[in-house]
Amino acid sequence: MKRWATFILFVSLCMLMGCESSTIESDKITEKKVEQISEKISIAYINFDSEEYSIMKAAGTDHVMIFSIDYGNVNVENINYWIDHYKDGEFSGTMLDMGSQITTDTKSKLYFSTINMDTKQELWTMALRQNGNISSGKQMNTNMDFGSTITEPITQNTSADLNQVIDLGMMIRNKDKNSFGSHEDMEKTIEQNEDVYILRCKIS
Repeated sequence: MKRWATFILFVSLCMLMGCESSTIESDKITEKKVEQISEKISIAYINFDSEEYSIMKAAGTDHVMIFSIDYGNVNVENINYWIDHYKDGEFSGTMLDMGSQITTDTKSKLYFSTINMDTKQELWTMALRQNGNISSGKQMNTNMDFGSTITEPITQNTSADLNQVIDLGMMIRNKDKNSFGSHEDMEKTIEQNEDVYILRCKIS
């Protein structure tokens, strides 16, 4: 009986040690994953039901996209953001090419918005908000003759490295076209629509 009791106690101790070892190993894996994530820059599209969209709409904007940028533990200094315009499948030029210095804050928000001034004029704004400060640029676009517009993020959530060009969102416009849309294949989207504006950024 004594031998059985000793054997059961020994097996129980082995099982407890095994569980503890497994828990420690699991904790190490979790810590490693968190460390790996924090070494990447995280970018997320802020969904349209956010209160920020309501505020901007109330201020008179027509089309809005907002992105949250988390720099994590990455040593960043600058962010450049701009819009590339594609006309009838061909690259047409860059608009609102801007840059900002990153402060000690680890998070920023990037805004793109348009306001109709009249039937063929629009005021476009891009802004970066960080640590309570806002840097922004505006451009008046004329001859904006279009029939329909859609804006949407290219990706809801993504991670990026330093000096990588990141495709954030797009605005697609057509005139006298019954139907149009975007595709996962960006080249097809550019080819099959009259005007495609792609919001991009690069962090260094």
